[in-house]
Amino acid sequence: ACNHCEEPACLTACTLEAIEKRDDGVVFVDRDKCSGLKLCISACPYAVPKISNDKQEPDKKEGWVINHPMQKCDFCRSSRVDQGMQPVCVAACAARALDSGDYDALMRKYPDAVPMSKADFPYAYRNDVEDNTKPMFLIRKRKAQTII
Repeated sequence: ACNHCEEPACLTACTLEAIEKRDDGVVFVDRDKCSGLKLCISACPYAVPKISNDKQEPDKKEGWVINHPMQKCDFCRSSRVDQGMQPVCVAACAARALDSGDYDALMRKYPDAVPMSKADFPYAYRNDVEDNTKPMFLIRKRKAQTII
């Protein structure tokens, strides 16, 4: 899933301006503008942008320049968030391990949460590129557990 970075590398890498960022921080792709250059994929430290194949997406949609434009999480912006609902991932998480909302409010709600960093969470990084994207994603570090 996308980290909806404060300074998204995918957005700056896209020469076609197919990736946009809303005032509320949601980063999304206008699939009608994408021509499949894949610059966004290599720029993203997390390798979040994806390209489907014919099995996943058998029909080219009207308005698309190519058969399979880039896609990524758009935070359910139009289908849920714009209607005041939580994104599907948050609403469906049975363990209630996910939450969304105002960044500062989430920091107050979860004081032990930290911004994602390569030092603390190296497994989250897929591409070996410099990361100064400032992901808008907080995570709680695992606490060491004593096994008796």
